[in-house]
Amino acid sequence: MEEGLSFLTTYLEEFTYIGIFTILILAGFGLPIPEEIVLVFSGYLAFLEYTKFSSTVLIALLGVLAGDFILFSFGRRWGYVVLNSPPLKLAFY
Repeated sequence: MEEGLSFLTTYLEEFTYIGIFTILILAGFGLPIPEEIVLVFSGYLAFLEYTKFSSTVLIALLGVLAGDFILFSFGRRWGYVVLNSPPLKLAFY
């Protein structure tokens, strides 16, 4: 856990806005980092004035929405095909 947090801290310090956005999208895809941790850390960076508050809120909102929307779109487009594939069909039926 500590290694993941140090990686997250280093990455966000280097690429602040892009890092927040990217990690939130990856968290939406299942990266084992809760979105809330990234959001709290982003708020802390805004509190320390490393980032602008309004830009941080906008980037965080777009990152969460983009990650959730992309995953939802994949499920909507290919969910039926995946659930009816032979390995999953045997597991659930």
